[in-house]
Amino acid sequence: MKISALVFDLDGTAVPNSPDGVPSEEVIKAVRQAQDRVSVSIATGRPITTSAHIFESLKVTAPSIISGGAQIYDPVEKRVIWEKTISKKTVNKIIEWMKPYPYGIYISDSIELIPASEIKVAQEERIIYLMNISLEDTKILLIKLSRISEISAHKVKSYTDGCFDIHITHYQATKKNAMQELLKILKVPQSQVMVVGDGHNDLPLFKSAGLKVAMGNGSEELKKQADYVAPSVKEDGLAKAIEKFILK
Repeated sequence: MKISALVFDLDGTAVPNSPDGVPSEEVIKAVRQAQDRVSVSIATGRPITTSAHIFESLKVTAPSIISGGAQIYDPVEKRVIWEKTISKKTVNKIIEWMKPYPYGIYISDSIELIPASEIKVAQEERIIYLMNISLEDTKILLIKLSRISEISAHKVKSYTDGCFDIHITHYQATKKNAMQELLKILKVPQSQVMVVGDGHNDLPLFKSAGLKVAMGNGSEELKKQADYVAPSVKEDGLAKAIEKFILK
């Protein structure tokens, strides 16, 4: 198949799943070489505050998806060119629901983890990150959050072993929705897009691609829907997938 665009996740895909994860030299080299042949974009759950240094190291210049699908960011002009927000009323409801729980929360571009009891909702928000949640509470919260029609909530592997994070965006701001907007900007048909991811929040990304690649360290559900399973992030699987399908 013809590939005109490559879109890949960061944590667990381009970088190890840790807050200070950086791409390996092999991944950097492959991504930069790919940009000579196809359009290359990132699609990450991270806001730009924690992903800008990775954009820079990879030299990605095409518009990219950040904040879990809530924004499309132009890394050359360093500005947001598309976004969807969650209403203040819904943000308040989620924060109220979280007050009985001991978990910290990030909202949009915040850099400090804050308990729900200390959050004062003042405006609409792009994304809410519920952090370091036990598996049992993750299941309970996902069921509860599914009752709010305005939002989409996705389970993501936490930086803390055995725990999960939940990324909450407007229901029209998943990676799938942002991908559809991105393809309009890039003027690339869905059938010519290769995506690479590892987690549950990459399932929407898979719905807007011609070639779906899951990382070896990815979730079983994602691997089942993949056209190809690459080696793990520790084995530079993203670089190897790029070499196989783009640089061959």
